[in-house]
Formats: sequence, structure tokens, C-alpha cells
Amino acid sequence: MEPLVTFALVLPANGEGAGHLVREALGQSWTRREILVAGRHRDGSIVEGFAAAEEMVRWVPVGEGLSAPTVLAREAQGEWIQWLRPGESLSPGKITNQLQEAGEPSMWDLLCSPYRLRNWGMVPILDPHLDMVSYVARLGAAFPFAAPLLWSTSSLRRLLGRRRDISFVGEDLLRWLRPRPKIGIGRESGSVCPGEANEPTREGWSLTLAWSLVLLLAERDPQGSLQAERLFPLLRAMDSLLAGRVAAGMGARNLSAKIFPRGRLAEAVMRRLREAEKAMRRGRQSLLRKMGLRRNRPLSAGRVEADEGAYASWIEAYERLDGADREAIRGEIGRFPRRPLLSVVMPVFNTPEQWLQRAIDSVRQQLYPDWELCLADDGSTAAHIRRLLETNRQRDPRIRVVFRAERGGIAAASNSALELARGEWIVLLDHDDELAEDALYMVVREILRDPEARLFYSDEDKIDEAGRRFHPYCKPDFSYDLLLSQNCINHLGVYRADLLRSLGGFRCGFDGSQDYDLALRFVEKLEPSQIRHIPRILYHWRAIASSGAACVEAKPYAYEAARRAITDHLRRIGGSAEVLHTRIPWGHRVRWKVPANLRASLLLGAGGNEERLRRSVESIRNRTEGQGYELLVIGGGGREKVEGVRALAPPTELVGPRLWSWAARRAEGEVLVFLESPVEVEGSCWLGELVSQAMRPGVGAVGARILATDGTVSEAGIVLGIDGCAGAAFRGWSAESIGYFGQAILVRNPPAVSAACLATRRALFEECGGFDEGYRLRLWDIDYCLRVREKGHRIVFTPDAELVREEAMGEVPTEDRERFRAKWARAIESNPGYNPNLGLECGGYGLAWPPRSRRPWRG
Repeated sequence: MEPLVTFALVLPANGEGAGHLVREALGQSWTRREILVAGRHRDGSIVEGFAAAEEMVRWVPVGEGLSAPTVLAREAQGEWIQWLRPGESLSPGKITNQLQEAGEPSMWDLLCSPYRLRNWGMVPILDPHLDMVSYVARLGAAFPFAAPLLWSTSSLRRLLGRRRDISFVGEDLLRWLRPRPKIGIGRESGSVCPGEANEPTREGWSLTLAWSLVLLLAERDPQGSLQAERLFPLLRAMDSLLAGRVAAGMGARNLSAKIFPRGRLAEAVMRRLREAEKAMRRGRQSLLRKMGLRRNRPLSAGRVEADEGAYASWIEAYERLDGADREAIRGEIGRFPRRPLLSVVMPVFNTPEQWLQRAIDSVRQQLYPDWELCLADDGSTAAHIRRLLETNRQRDPRIRVVFRAERGGIAAASNSALELARGEWIVLLDHDDELAEDALYMVVREILRDPEARLFYSDEDKIDEAGRRFHPYCKPDFSYDLLLSQNCINHLGVYRADLLRSLGGFRCGFDGSQDYDLALRFVEKLEPSQIRHIPRILYHWRAIASSGAACVEAKPYAYEAARRAITDHLRRIGGSAEVLHTRIPWGHRVRWKVPANLRASLLLGAGGNEERLRRSVESIRNRTEGQGYELLVIGGGGREKVEGVRALAPPTELVGPRLWSWAARRAEGEVLVFLESPVEVEGSCWLGELVSQAMRPGVGAVGARILATDGTVSEAGIVLGIDGCAGAAFRGWSAESIGYFGQAILVRNPPAVSAACLATRRALFEECGGFDEGYRLRLWDIDYCLRVREKGHRIVFTPDAELVREEAMGEVPTEDRERFRAKWARAIESNPGYNPNLGLECGGYGLAWPPRSRRPWRG
């Protein structure tokens, strides 16, 4: 018989979140279970509601002076205990996989598995086989009562002893080591955890290193033994007694002798202690940075960094082609109804020999054979250039070369290469970058699927001098406003040749951003449906010291050229706006002119706290400039009158969308700004920004950047698919972070924004019939945005309107969730504004394991 598993759910002090944790437990494929929910504040309605559904869900009260883990361990009836805390989630097969991987579960005291971090961008799976210290440290105070750990109940009770709290000291761990525990460390990730951000205290470091050493010694793996040898001197430097007793308790009494060779003991000890001190003091920031921890400082505002080990694993699992893949692709190419010629255009100037050859080789190694490589040398002075180009031309007749008599710049050289091109499509490749071997196959496959398309672009990453790939940029489907904020087409860009020539090719005077200028001129001539995104990493951008891929300061002239290109584009389309800098050099802000004599209606939910509402009203009145408005407080009918504020007292039975539609009918402005709960304004131009965006042709709704009071992002647009429906983008990320490739601080087009701040034109609101009153409490705002999109309007997220919200929204009622899923199943699946290579954990923008896109040649 399968063993009984106890799901031990630990609620926070305020008791919130029981419903989410219970749903996580119920979502497990392991059915022989009991669910215990522990906390100081009973969320009885949720627990009893699930219990009524014949699930064994039981509330466990935690008295004063007791800790939830000790109480849960005592009350558990299962043979195994699976922990769940706020912010943690489990894959459906986590328990099944972990117990099956263990073989004979009864022989184990503790089973550990890798986990992923939530809200840390591309910081990925933390694998104990690769870095045990990070694995333990990033769980922070939750260790060892965290989702990645599956405990034998009897073994856990031995660890806890008679302790009432969980303020562990080394003695507790040492007691558990008698008799020596059996610990299994799995290979498959099955959980997502919020992750600790700050460095442990000194005492915390000792326990972190001690636990890490115990797990490594239990594994008996050669790699783990090597890690243990490196960790032991660090622990010994901090607590020599604890280090020695851990080694002895785990049967590793020879560990000291192995590290400190006999005959040179004193010298070796002093050397190791000096190394430990350096690692824990001078080199501490490097260690913390590697582990993803910070020393009580805000998150960096720089780009999200990908862990190279995890991204390499992701590539190996989901990107790497084997012989069978290549054979299947060649077979599909042979069945194509036609095979258009693709012209790869490459300007060349003094490229280092090895990188130029690698770029050429990446074209010659394409699985799709119908290409030509058009190379234009722009008067290079390096002696190897002519020889290398001539050699490659002789080697492959598909390579065409022109040598310019004098240097004209990258745009002129690109035009010279373009003159050689005979293909239907132009593929842009820089002279030191590389194409993935399936790049041209994927492009042609999409060309054949959509004959009306005129522009294709793909995802990309960077590649260093050693061939290591990093910084994957998994882009959204075409987002016009993101294109105005950054060159999100860039690599790989594939352009219809006849349209490109009709536009005059590349324009001189925009060197460094000539491809950005081309993309802007191209989209002016196309419908959004004619611009297709290929969600696969087909381009590797070379990161060397002189390139923009490695250093954003390498080519400052390119960013200035980009702003001129955007300004020219706006002039051509008749846009009344100016182009400004942002705090990232490669990001731009388009500030649109605010229409004159236009009035907005601010519909502010009163919320349940008088003081918050008072601060919110004062903030709006004192910090809003340059825009006429009326302020309506919804649910404020009984409050003291304030000049310039209109209090509306709705019928008591009105809630959710019915309440807000009722309020909208009483507003008088041309633009409606819904503020679902009290907010405080950051900056004086927030309303002008919302109104100027909302009044643009083609824009249907606009949302602001919402911050929480703890200095994190509450919302920066919406991602469909989070929690099975929709969730806030970048939730929980530091407000100082730029987000995923700048998307937390750049204007872009998500599929929806929420009523935390939602601006829309009154005329459009009425045309759409207001909010869908079939919803009870939640998701009606996102539903409205999706209906607006169906009418052909864009949704805009702008970080240049920033608000702080203190009140958190409650959980989504089941009936609202089901209505939304049934109504928008296709949108959730296609997920506009996002990428199938990115995950759907809270906040989004980490790599998806696995991606939601398939390899097309595998059927």
C-alpha cells in the first residue's frame, strides 16, 4: 500500500493564504494524503469548505510559545511529511516522483530535491548536486521545513525532540545524527520557493554550512565529496567543535586528515583558515552574488542575470538537437511545398578572424540549404579579411562577396551586401554573431505557414568568447510600444526583400541603430498581423569587450541614433511626442502630448480603512498637476465632504463589476480612471501620462506601475496563465530592478492591466458595454482588457505613472476563476504579450521548465 503523506501547511501570522496552499496540496497526483493547516488565526471557512469535499483537511491550532512545525510534526498521521509555506508551490507529480526516485522509501530519513526560485527572474533551479550551500542558504529560515524536503515523520520527530520552538542550534542537528541518518538527494525539481535574499547571520552561516556538510556527506557522491572538502574548512573556521562533530556523526572522521595532510598540519591549517577568512570576509560579496544573496541592500537595478549552469541545463534539455532531430528536420524540409531563397546579409569591417569565421560557419551549417550569404567588406585594413572572405567564397558557391573601395559605415556596407541579394527574404547577421543551426529552417517554416507576413523575428541570447551562452531574451509577440522603448526585433530579424528595397534599404546616419531604424520604417507599412514572432532562440549575439552585447557603454552613439530613429518615426506617423532617456541606456521613453481641455474622472474605491482613504485623497489632490479631473470616492457617501471630492453611496448589494459599472455611469470625464482601492501617488505627472496614453489612436486601456509599501513591485501589467488564469507581472520583484530586459520600467503592451489603476476612454467603455457583470468579485477588469483587445485596441503598461497601494486584493472566487477560464481559454493558451519559454510562477519571467512550445518537427 502507498504510504500516507501528510501535507503540513504553515500559515503566516495573519492567517492569509490557506486557500492557495490547500489547492497546491489538492493538486498533487499522490492521493493517499491528509492535509493539516496550522496557524494562529483560523481560516475556518476555507478549511471546512475543502473538508466538505471529502478531503482530509484539518485545522491545527498553534498555541502561544509553540511553533507550527513542531505542532504539525506531532499531529501528523502520515509516514511522510511534505511542507508547504506561503509563496511555495509544487509540481503535480512532486511526491510521486520523489518517492519513486527513492526506490524503497522506508529506508530513508529525508528526501531532498532541487527547486526553483520564485520572482528571481532567470535565477533558476538550485541543484544540491551542483551547489549545496546555495541550496540550503536560499531557503533561509524555512530550512529544513520547506517544500523541496520530504521528511520521514519519525526522523523529523527525532530532530525536533521535545523542542517547542524552531530556534535550532548545532546540538539539535548533532542529536539527529545519532544514529546516522539516511538522506536521498534527487535529480528532478518539483517545487518553487520564494527564496531568501539576505545573507545569514554568523550563527546562520554555521548552521547553513553544517546542514550542507551533512547532506553532502550523506550523498556519498564524488562531486559531493569535493564540495564537502571545500566546505569543511569554512565551517571549522566558524565553529571548529561543530565541524568536527558533524564529520564524526556522518562517519567522515578522516575528513580533517584528507584536507590537512600529515606532516604539514600546522601550515595547512593556517593556510586553510586564511582562505576561509578571505572567502567569508574579503570575498564575501562574490560568494553572496554567486548564491543570489544580498547583504541587506536592494536588488541591483541592472539586467537580470541568468545562472549559467541552469541555462546550460535548459539548453541541453529543450534546445539541443540530436541526430534524430536533424534527420526529422531534413525530412520536413524535403516535404516543403516550396523552398524560398533566403539572403543572409552581413557587413564586415576588421572583424577578428575567429569570430568572422564562426559567423560564416554558422550559416554554412544551416539545416535549411536554400540560402546565400552576401558579405560586404567595408574597406577593412586587417590583412586577414580579404583572404578569409575569398577562401570561403571558393569553398561554397552560395557565398557572395563584394569589397568596397572605401569605408562608408555599417549602413552603407549593409546596402552593398543587399545589392548582392537575390532572395525573397533578407536575413540580418552581424559579422561576429552566430545563427542556431535550425534558424533558417524555422524561418522558412513560418513563412510557409503565414504567406501574408512580411517581417519575422526570433528570441536571442548572448555568447561569449568561450562559446558559453547566457542572457536568453525570450520576447513577446509583436508589441508596438515595446518597440518604441527598445529594439525588441533586432536579432534575428528577417525582412521581405521587395518591401525592404522599396523603402530604400538602410539609411545612413543611423549607424549602430540602422537595424532599429529599418524595423521602425517597416512596421509603418504593415498590419500587426504581418509581423510574426518565432519563440525559439535562433540567434547568438557575441559578447566581447568592444560589443554592445558585453557592455552597454561600448557604443553610446548607437543609443543616440536610436532616439533619432524613433523621433523620425513619430514625425512620419504624425505622432505628437518627444523621445527621452531612461535609466538604462538602451531603453527609451516616448512622452506623448497631453490633449488640452480634456477632463478625466478618477473613480477611487474607499476601501475599509479611513486613514488610508484620507492619505489617498490628499496624495491625489496634492500631487496631481497639468490635468483637469474630478475625483469620485466609491462607498464614501457617509463621509465628511471634501472640496473637489464627490462621494458616491452605492446600493449595498452592488459589488465587483456591478459596483464599478454603476460608478462609471455617474462620472463625467472623457477618460475613466479606475482605482480599485486607496493608492498614493508617486510624482505629479502620473495622470497626464495615463490620459495621454489612453487618448492615443489604437490604445484601449492603460495601466500604471503599482508598488507595495515594502519596496517591491505589486503589478507591472498582467501575465495570462499565472495561477491558471492571470496574475501580476513582476510581483515581488524589487522596485529598483529593471525587470526582465527592462520590461518592468519600459512602456509595453501586456494583454491586460488591472483595476488597481485602469484608464480607458469613456466612449470605448460604453461601446464595450462596461464590465462583464457575470463576474462576482475578481477578474472583471482583465476580462474588459481582453474584450478591448478583441476589438483591435492595444493595452498599454506605463511605468511613468507610479502608484503605491497598501491594500492587497483577496483571492479569486472559484466561480470567477471558472468563468474566466471558460471564456478566455484560447487567450490563456496563446498568452499574448508573453513567451512560452518563460514560466508562469508568481510574477513570471523565469525560464519555463519545460517550455510550453513544442519542437515542430517532432509532431
